[in-house]
Amino acid sequence: MSSTASASTFLQLELTLAEHILSSDHRILAELNRIKNLSDEELPEPPAISTVPSMYNNISDKQKLHNIQKYIESFEYNYTGKPFLQMKKSRGSSHIQLCAKQIINAALPIQCVEAVFLGTFLSSTLKRVDRIPLSFKSKFKDGVHRHIVLAVRLQEEGNKWGCLGISRRKNLMYKSVKYDNLSGLIKDFEKSYEEVFHKLLTVYIGLPLPHDVFSDQPIKWRANKVKIYKNDPSVVTDKIESFVQNMEKMNDHFKRDGVLPTSNEIMKKKEGFPVALTNRRSFNSISSEESNNR
Repeated sequence: MSSTASASTFLQLELTLAEHILSSDHRILAELNRIKNLSDEELPEPPAISTVPSMYNNISDKQKLHNIQKYIESFEYNYTGKPFLQMKKSRGSSHIQLCAKQIINAALPIQCVEAVFLGTFLSSTLKRVDRIPLSFKSKFKDGVHRHIVLAVRLQEEGNKWGCLGISRRKNLMYKSVKYDNLSGLIKDFEKSYEEVFHKLLTVYIGLPLPHDVFSDQPIKWRANKVKIYKNDPSVVTDKIESFVQNMEKMNDHFKRDGVLPTSNEIMKKKEGFPVALTNRRSFNSISSEESNNR
């Protein structure tokens, strides 16, 4: 494709986005119509597409995660409210890989689900990094909002936690790998939600994502539901850390049987075991509510 054709195609996409967002402002629409009539020679060059970060150079896993986050942010946030790509969270890693490659090739603005798909695919070679989907439900005035990030636990950093993602808000996406436990990371998100005047109602923690990008094993995006708002902080912490302690056993059971285990199946004593989102829910019934997120 020629450079003028690329510029024209990119500009048309940008104009479509602008019309969708700014359709109420007639002056802006008039300017957009003027730009449409420019010749190819008068069109500006499209912005450069970011290079996919290398996962094979001699740098630490922590730096690789940071590079992945920078790459995710280079796509910028999609403010239209609709994703440009259809994704099915009920499918396995092979679907995530396919979608991630399409996102990379399209180089269009993304939302939080696409960011998680990108982060999952690009970090798949980092065998010493555990990746766990972390979903949020918050409330602002009368509206309920949903969001998702990719929590990461880095073994080379003493099992410290952080996360990758994208959001309208800078404090609701990337968190560097510095938290001693998952509850500490979630507590930081609770504070971040307060800073943007949201009440964090609920957090959903998924099971670890497989590193095999060709696997068709279904993914459990929500394995544990933790109520945050008006809940005792010590109870919240205990529930989160109890889940983390047992999530590998839960994941083994899920991979074998396709459903989450009951507390009796994973440990002899019921005390201390986290209450799963649903103990006998089929892996095919996965929610995709995060598609219109923060």
